[in-house]
Amino acid sequence: MSNFVSKLLGLAAMATIFVGASYAQAINSCAPNTTGAVIPGPTNMRAEGTDELTGNIVFHCNSTVLAASTTSISVFTSAPVTSQPLSAAALAVANGNIAGSGPVGGTEAALFICADAVANTPAACTSTGTGPYYGLVSGTGVTFQGISLSTANGGFSGVVYNVRMNANAVTLGTTLTTVTETVLATTNNTSGATTAITSGFVFQSLAAPAFATTPNGALTSTVTTYTACAGNVAPPGGNITKLSFAPIVSETLGGAFKSSTVGTGENGGYAPGAVTGTIGTPGSSSFGTRIQIVVNNVSAGMTVYAPTTVTSTGVGAGNVLTLTQTASLTGAFSAVAATATATNGQPLAGVASATVLPTYAAGGLALAFGASAAQTASNGTVTIVYEVTGTSASYIQNAAIPIWVGFAPNVFTAAPPQLTVLESYAPTAAVAAATTVPNFAPPSNTPLPATNVLLCQTSLLFPYVVNQSGFDVGIAISDTSMDPYKTTPVGGTCLLNFYGSGAPTPNTGVPAPGGTQAAGTTNAFLLSSVAPGFQGYMIVQCNYVDGHGFAYIIDQFGTAQSTAMGYVALEMERAGAGSETLGQ
Repeated sequence: MSNFVSKLLGLAAMATIFVGASYAQAINSCAPNTTGAVIPGPTNMRAEGTDELTGNIVFHCNSTVLAASTTSISVFTSAPVTSQPLSAAALAVANGNIAGSGPVGGTEAALFICADAVANTPAACTSTGTGPYYGLVSGTGVTFQGISLSTANGGFSGVVYNVRMNANAVTLGTTLTTVTETVLATTNNTSGATTAITSGFVFQSLAAPAFATTPNGALTSTVTTYTACAGNVAPPGGNITKLSFAPIVSETLGGAFKSSTVGTGENGGYAPGAVTGTIGTPGSSSFGTRIQIVVNNVSAGMTVYAPTTVTSTGVGAGNVLTLTQTASLTGAFSAVAATATATNGQPLAGVASATVLPTYAAGGLALAFGASAAQTASNGTVTIVYEVTGTSASYIQNAAIPIWVGFAPNVFTAAPPQLTVLESYAPTAAVAAATTVPNFAPPSNTPLPATNVLLCQTSLLFPYVVNQSGFDVGIAISDTSMDPYKTTPVGGTCLLNFYGSGAPTPNTGVPAPGGTQAAGTTNAFLLSSVAPGFQGYMIVQCNYVDGHGFAYIIDQFGTAQSTAMGYVALEMERAGAGSETLGQ
């Protein structure tokens, strides 16, 4: 027994001795009620949650009350209480239409009382007793006031339900931590207190974020890296071919993912008889469990796609997890409309394709995806929200969510930042600012590095070019991205940089003659047309891959005495620490 509870019992005993005798009306003792089943018993509470529902607790108090008395009952908890306040309309109903107490500032933490001679079962108490009484919350306590007692020979029982706690404030043990509630009943300055009653177990419920690890062509073991010149677009009438990444969402214990079905899941509260649905459905949730995938560093020109539904079927009867994309983090559920996609969820340009995503085989799962929806970016961030619309608490469930990042070729002239992905429950808010059930603490995990877009660039070194003393140089630059090796044909432009004597002004970033060069073509020009009187070396930077160059140095160009020699330009690659490597 904790020191706190021992003190409460000591105070109760003293009150009974010194005050109860004079009034002849006193609470002698209180204890947990072990008569009948407590439904629900201690609940599993997610450590990420700030308003997690605890299990019900029942208690019985022995007393010598011989006439009508007014009692207050306090419940002391081992974590901060976050039960939702009742609205003004709900309080009016509570005060007028239900035999209970709805104090100003009252919450959905509720109490039923049975005035009887023996310990009642929870079911009997809530069907024959008085209530509900709605509690005032302060820190780690809930107080129920103005409770009327009138018994023939003393005892009364009680059921406390709809208590929500900030499980995120609990320090986790190795695996889980127990939360408790202690009941203190007071009348005529006498008190009785129960021992600490276990009402929940707090555990880390969302597995560490990761990407799908089965390299089967659709759900890849690593995120996809793109080149800016190739882009990631759907061919006419086909799918976007390169899946960008597929984050896995997984619970660590069955039942962490909850639907919003009344009386189960996130609702889960004990709302007996006429109370159900009468006062804002005490114990109800705003929606089912929501999971958000936050994609950061989304550059202008990118479109992020995600499936409208994800269905994950595992081994075992009824082992199906369904995630449905909703349009708002905190609003009522609103299904997201699909864009032009195939039934397998892949973004399309044109008509549907018969290609389907391969099965994600890890853990025996089979995944199916609804059509995809283009996501709206805000300040470089895309937030994709899924609600659990189907689940089974009998299994530990997970799913992989395929996400595509689409962009056109040559949209980026500078390398965009690498995308990152942050996965968590939703919505997230500080406890004081939370307006929904459920609500979760902001995530503390580090975003996963995801898709990276590399610039397409070929750098060519022409180590000696000259347009002095009768010399000139013929320059040829070929875009060889059109080849028999299934390279994506991409055109582009080249910039010339001159280092030596007689360089033009400016000497860098000079556009090569001819403008945009198509894939599979050669651009030829004379040095004298861009840098007359120059002697030195030239570096050419082309914004496409597979560029190659040739220089033809001519003496006495245009005369019968002319001579010439040529060489192939060296392709430059930048290695670590800024060092240079050369190749052909």
